[in-house]
Amino acid sequence: MNAAGGGTPALDAAASANARWIREDISWPAVEPIRGRQDWSVYDDLFLGAAQRGIHILPIIDEIPTWASGSTNTWTMPADPTAFATFTGQVTARYGPGGTFWRDHSDYVQYAPTYFEIWNEPWYPSFSDPVDPARYARLFKAAAIAGRAANPEARVIIAAEWQYHAANGSWRKWVDDMYAAVPDLNSYFDAFSAHPYGNGSVDNWTPGNGDAFETRRLEVIHDTFVAHGATAQKMWVTEVGWSTCLSGEECYTEAEQKQNLARFNQLAHTSWASFMAAVFYYRLVDLEGINPTNAYWYGAIRSDGSLKPAYDTLLAALASSL
Repeated sequence: MNAAGGGTPALDAAASANARWIREDISWPAVEPIRGRQDWSVYDDLFLGAAQRGIHILPIIDEIPTWASGSTNTWTMPADPTAFATFTGQVTARYGPGGTFWRDHSDYVQYAPTYFEIWNEPWYPSFSDPVDPARYARLFKAAAIAGRAANPEARVIIAAEWQYHAANGSWRKWVDDMYAAVPDLNSYFDAFSAHPYGNGSVDNWTPGNGDAFETRRLEVIHDTFVAHGATAQKMWVTEVGWSTCLSGEECYTEAEQKQNLARFNQLAHTSWASFMAAVFYYRLVDLEGINPTNAYWYGAIRSDGSLKPAYDTLLAALASSL
């Protein structure tokens, strides 16, 4: 599950829901806002607090400090991935199996993450400037090499989508364009992630144009990787959810949220079980202070602490882990 912010209340809420995995960012600018001055304390507290509650973390390594990119946008996708790759190696060396952090917390070594996700949703302008699958693929390759070199037990997850909106206005295939840039991409990733948010029911499928962003496109994403020879790597759904916002194309009633969550979990254990290794539901608790027409009401718990109908369904999904 995607926790609600990483602090103690969020960890307590996750533990109360019997979540055993959460997904959290490890932001390079947060660790090293000034070149050469690193402070890992926030993430040390996060990993320790999660472990003390019996929770594993899937780390997402992302963002670029302004001093490294020359841009005020921390989501700048660098043309030269060398520095980001170095940071990735520092993360896997610290928090991966046998990492330096766990040497000081030997009672919790079983909670050291093996898998590390590289970047969040690089196909969206909000998370990548520019949106460029070739640049992302090269960054991923460099990060994977450095992460594994720093910790041979580390495994890395590449971020994938079906289509993306190219700079010229056309819709292009994300996975195909990554392979065009890095033909030997299969050598560098151990799994691939997808975020199959979608319009309407989980069962809807009307492909054929760039607007067909429906949940079942994850089947196309999987098939595309297989077509490129990635037959051993499995899919991790590292975000999926249904917002109970009040108006908009991607808003659902609370009853629909519950229904879609149950159906997705059913398919994950049946039709998709052969290629799906993990599912992280987004999110546990609604963000506070969010306008009700905003799409970010994904929680199974309202911001006032009351439970939505989907909460019991989420508990059942968490109990039936893949």
